[in-house]
Amino acid sequence: MSINLTGMTAAQLNSSRAQNNDNGQSKGVSVPGAETAPQGDTVMISDAAQSLKDIATSLAGAPEVDSDRVAAIQAALAEGSYSINADKIAEKMLQQDEAF
Repeated sequence: MSINLTGMTAAQLNSSRAQNNDNGQSKGVSVPGAETAPQGDTVMISDAAQSLKDIATSLAGAPEVDSDRVAAIQAALAEGSYSINADKIAEKMLQQDEAF
């Protein structure tokens, strides 16, 4: 649908937009399936959802970084004693790839 806005003032344009966005909701028009919910409805959370909530709560309090491990790795790097096992890293990468 094309709309010709020639000759319309800003007030007329805004009024037209308000009427188009109204969708009949403020005029008492009933919309099928939009009944109000009866009082006393309840929601039951599954055991799995409750477990996920508990896990999220416990993780929220945990630090994101293990400071002791970071300090140990920094010390090993500074001493030159930190070794990287490329085979172990490659194996773990392949396991991650297979998981997806």
